[in-house]
Amino acid sequence: MKKADLKCLRCNLIMKKMGDGSLMLSESTALGRYTSSNLAITAYSCPSCGKLEFFRWGCPDFEDEVVEIECEYCKKLYNIRDRICPHCGK
Repeated sequence: MKKADLKCLRCNLIMKKMGDGSLMLSESTALGRYTSSNLAITAYSCPSCGKLEFFRWGCPDFEDEVVEIECEYCKKLYNIRDRICPHCGK
């Protein structure tokens, strides 16, 4: 399935990509402490019913997608998966 053809399971309308981000996951340890980690995701939303769908990065249907963002310092585009801008190092 193409990413552009992702349809809402309720309305059967094409879902809109909301963007890339991360979900914070937490769990309780045996000692009663909480640990947390982040899961990199891409989020989609149905324009009609508001249903959300999340896909983790590395999912076979979505791993070929390259998302670029603009560096706030040098204004050049770079892959969102890079922690720092490869052009200016910030």
